[in-house]
Amino acid sequence: MKYLILLLFLSSCYTQNQAIKKFCNTDTAQIILTVHDTFIVDSIHVDTLFKDKIDSVFFVKNKIQIKYIRLNGNISLESKYLGDTFYKIVIVKVDKKCITPKLSWIDKIAIESLWWLVGIIVLLMILVVYRK
Repeated sequence: MKYLILLLFLSSCYTQNQAIKKFCNTDTAQIILTVHDTFIVDSIHVDTLFKDKIDSVFFVKNKIQIKYIRLNGNISLESKYLGDTFYKIVIVKVDKKCITPKLSWIDKIAIESLWWLVGIIVLLMILVVYRK
């Protein structure tokens, strides 16, 4: 007899997951996160030396500079990139589980009757305005 009462008592208990399934609604909400990322490219400097019979030339365009200089029969080629910063925006969507309590049948009827009440009041107001 003691074991029967103990077995009935233990079978009436809920685990957390069982209680959530029975008494709550599980919905998912989508959260949008914006991640701002920055890439910095440092300046690059390269030198080259070779022989030729061409005069000196300087190229400058946006962030690139190239110097082509003739020195004592040798040519010095020097190029430089001034560096830049790139900005990247990444949008990440994350699903988050939301647990809300279930509404009882009385609460559901109260919410629906509220809308019916608002509708009836609006109809009565329209009838009073048109009767005058």
